[in-house]
Amino acid sequence: MIVDRGGLPEETREKAEWAEVGRGLNWLAAGVLGLIAICLIHLGVVDAVRVALASTVWRLDELLLVLLAAGLGMLLASHVSHRQARRNEARWAAERSRTHELACRDPLTGLFNRRGLDELARRPFGGQARTLLLVDLDEFKHVNDTHGHGAGDDVLRRFGDRLREAVDGIADACAVRLGGDEFVLILDGEPEESSAAIWARILYPLHVPAPDGGSFSVSLSAGITHWPAGMPIEIAIEQADIAMYEAKRTGDSLCRFDRVTDEPGASPRRLKRMFERELSILPDREARICVAAISPDRYYTAKRSMGHGYAAQVLRTLREALKEHGSGLLIERIAPDTLAVLFAAEDIAEATEIVEKLAARCSQVQAPDGSLTVEALTLGLAGPASAASVRETVEQAQLALDEARRSGRRQVVFDLVEQERANRNVDLMSELRQAIATDQLELHYQPKLSSRTGEIDSMEALVRWRHPDHGAIPPAVFVPISEASGDVEALTYWVIQRAMRDWDALEAAGMARTIYVNVSAQLIGDTGFADRLLAILDGPPNRIGIEITETAVLDNPTHALRHLRQIAAAGISIAIDDYGVGLSSLSYLKQLPATELKIDMSFITHLADSHRDPMIVRSTIDLAHGLGLRVTAEGVDKPEVLTLLKIMGCDMIQGYQISAALPVEQLMAFMRDHDSTAEHVPECAAQFLELVNG
Repeated sequence: MIVDRGGLPEETREKAEWAEVGRGLNWLAAGVLGLIAICLIHLGVVDAVRVALASTVWRLDELLLVLLAAGLGMLLASHVSHRQARRNEARWAAERSRTHELACRDPLTGLFNRRGLDELARRPFGGQARTLLLVDLDEFKHVNDTHGHGAGDDVLRRFGDRLREAVDGIADACAVRLGGDEFVLILDGEPEESSAAIWARILYPLHVPAPDGGSFSVSLSAGITHWPAGMPIEIAIEQADIAMYEAKRTGDSLCRFDRVTDEPGASPRRLKRMFERELSILPDREARICVAAISPDRYYTAKRSMGHGYAAQVLRTLREALKEHGSGLLIERIAPDTLAVLFAAEDIAEATEIVEKLAARCSQVQAPDGSLTVEALTLGLAGPASAASVRETVEQAQLALDEARRSGRRQVVFDLVEQERANRNVDLMSELRQAIATDQLELHYQPKLSSRTGEIDSMEALVRWRHPDHGAIPPAVFVPISEASGDVEALTYWVIQRAMRDWDALEAAGMARTIYVNVSAQLIGDTGFADRLLAILDGPPNRIGIEITETAVLDNPTHALRHLRQIAAAGISIAIDDYGVGLSSLSYLKQLPATELKIDMSFITHLADSHRDPMIVRSTIDLAHGLGLRVTAEGVDKPEVLTLLKIMGCDMIQGYQISAALPVEQLMAFMRDHDSTAEHVPECAAQFLELVNG
């Protein structure tokens, strides 16, 4: 029998080999002694020895017994040594197996790591193909920057547990942490055959408790690809990476790889290497390079309506047109609908001129068979920069392209100042979290006046942040930051708790009114938010109301409406904020359990000097009253606007004409001095009434 000891330590291997040698020598010695005994008997030597022993104290049988005992002792020692060597081999084999297992596992999540994935890829396939899913945690760097690396590790562990539970009991399924915040899931069969229920159990946002209270959410993007037998694992991962990148760009949680061009596309990881390889053969290696990210308009519309083949032909036609009309261009695909074009230019003016000429020549280009036309293009431009920073330049061009799409412009040049502002916002994320935790925020209150009684009916709580270095930071800046970082829930709870404390102070002064708190649309769809809110507001009714935007229910209307009805059933008033600037869906409006509708200030500001705004406002008031809702007008800053709103029947007035947002001490002083009988009726009221009545 051949024993493989290749993984044993040298000392253990030598002992095992010497034990085998000793055991063999013992048996050899026993055999030699047996042969000698036979020969001696045959030659009569035994009889001669017997005669010789007769004159001594030794007897033959005693001598043979001693020799036999010595031989048996040698054999027993050999057997014990051999067994010990075998036990050492077995123990080391177990240790080697455990060490190998640990080397193939990620210590944080317990899933296979990249080495484990490579070993899996070398095993023979049970079937003809597998499905490979690549999952990436969106904005994971922001989690580490804002909440700390401990929270980031918690996110990774939680998602690892989710993957493990999703594939538990599925034969030949394998979950892998590829590295960083990327995970791979492998299943037998084609993507169409893989259960959609598995994706549903995996691809939904993670809701993770924050280290110091509250929670934050992490969304996921995934790409799926077909992995046939014989395909290297690197190619399968690259294809899934391309699909995952498409999911990020389109906002879908899952996209499948589609070979858009004849050659495999470039994933972000390979892009730098591919460009650098091509740059190395250029004559002028010191040239300043620029990158244009070019995307044909309505690519995804064509893909959905005309099919993958048509969309693929669109991009191939664009690629060929760029090659034909531009010289010295390096072209790579960086997304299913985007080509990166790298070229040399001395300054941004020269680069812009080159790109504009390319766009003019390549727009309205037809395929050779006339089957399609590449229409208008959207471009993002970045550079000039050195060839060493090509990847950063490509990323900047993509950011510029994204901005062009958001703003509806044809071409956007990357703005370093704007990027630095975005980087500052990342810093503000962690600073805002600290401000919430250390009670550095302020809460001001803007009164809402009843137009019928002239009394202060209620008030809206507005959070303020005075940064120690940057001064007053507007809510329009830090509230979106809190939503992006997942801190909006902690911010909302801080506002509610401070508002309840100030309500107690108002009640003690005999000035208690309902305080309305703005609640983000992100929280309305959160399954546990309503329960947590009601637990905080347990106490006297009518202390706190909430304001939501009319679009708060759009992302998940079933859950959002259920939560709002639960809140309303507990006696908490709900106001619809900023009405008129969203979708203004009458379908949702009639379902919302609201008691108040607030007309957005954009319709109120020019109410006195516009022909359309008065008609819109009056019809909105009539509609709200027909639905049983009170109406509040925001942004009232002129006496004539206040008068016109009273004439129209608006229930409550809010704005600088009544009061700015005030700290609670100043609010109490304002309420003590407020004269409910004061009227502000300008001479032009009749003219306004005539305008409204048409």
